Amino acid sequence: MQAALTASNRGHEAVLFEQEDRLGGNLIYAAALPFKSDTDRYLKWLIRQVGKAPGVTIKMNTTATPDLITEESPDVIVVAAGSAPFIPDIPREGPVKLVWVGDVDTGKEEAGENIVIAGAGISGMECAYALAQSGKKVTVIDMLPENKIGAEGPRGGLYLNKKLGVEFITEVKLIRVTDEGAVVLDKNWKESTLPCDTVILALGSVARSGVCGDYADLADEVFYIGDVRYAHNVYQAVHDAFHAMYTI
Repeated sequence: MQAALTASNRGHEAVLFEQEDRLGGNLIYAAALPFKSDTDRYLKWLIRQVGKAPGVTIKMNTTATPDLITEESPDVIVVAAGSAPFIPDIPREGPVKLVWVGDVDTGKEEAGENIVIAGAGISGMECAYALAQSGKKVTVIDMLPENKIGAEGPRGGLYLNKKLGVEFITEVKLIRVTDEGAVVLDKNWKESTLPCDTVILALGSVARSGVCGDYADLADEVFYIGDVRYAHNVYQAVHDAFHAMYTI
């Protein structure tokens, strides 16, 4: 959206392909929790701005295939295919739910009362905070030692979650889900079971870089921006888009 908006502001025409029925991509998930209202306002503002930007055509529910792109005869292509959640093949048996963090944050999936979150990155920390605020019992597990959690970003999530009673178990790996809960393996290869009724996967994302080659020869200039190149935050992705379009 930012690429289309910047292109419009510079007097270009832009066609924006969106394969879903809603604009926003992963920003939808980033804005979903109640305490992310600032991100939600930004998302709604961006949708409004691009919707009224002169020269921008938005094609919803449309996957940008090479054939569709070729029909547009573009001078420039911007590939902003984003990333997909990393969902490992975790063996599961019994009634314990195994769900993705984005589905919990957006209300698509409902978490139980006793929850294990696998992954102490930003998405796992924010989900833990929201669930703990609502009175749930939450345990966060991660393969990193505790002093490495949040080392590349704000560590406030660790403090805030602990203040709400969230328990952290580090240097363990989720290996399966049984009818009793989450089975983890520690660094000494010892297995233990964490009783719970819901396991939430918050294990990051994988760039959709496999599509990049599909567009490489379809225009004189092709830009790859946002998560499709490497993991970004919102600030970096927006600046990627702005600077790419500022150069044309």
